[in-house]
Amino acid sequence: GALISKDYEAAKGAFQEALAIKPSDNSAKTKLAETEMLIKQAQEKVAAEQARKRKYDETIQAADQLLAQKNYTRAKSSYEQALDIMPGEGYPRQKLDEVTKAIAEQERLLAEKQANENYYNMAMANADKYFKAKDYSQAKDEYTIALNLNPAEALPKNKLAETERLMQ
Repeated sequence: GALISKDYEAAKGAFQEALAIKPSDNSAKTKLAETEMLIKQAQEKVAAEQARKRKYDETIQAADQLLAQKNYTRAKSSYEQALDIMPGEGYPRQKLDEVTKAIAEQERLLAEKQANENYYNMAMANADKYFKAKDYSQAKDEYTIALNLNPAEALPKNKLAETERLMQ
């Protein structure tokens, strides 16, 4: 009965008692061996589950550190790995959404920066072209655009000052 209800320790004790009473009972010997094997399998299953949980926890910890460091690509990979280890967990799914949004924002900012840089380069090229053609009014407008796009850059400031000087 204990074996059927999967109370393996109780079943083991009962079979050992039966063998103490009747040591030659082959049925009790077989059932005891079966019970010991089932106990061992249950222990291995628990150990495997603990190892899987430990691996999951380590992967989540690494992913959280990568996220804190804003290493979104590797964090995403680690959260996906955690989901592979324990597919039913909600935390890595939540963090994957967060990382995906952060990556999209990072890409948006990068594209915006690249577009700004392209506009700046175009304005400078146009300004230089107008400057060489001695069309100082147009050159001034383009240098002003370039300066507005990149206020920290010294070149458009210097070129704008030179253009204004030549316009006088």
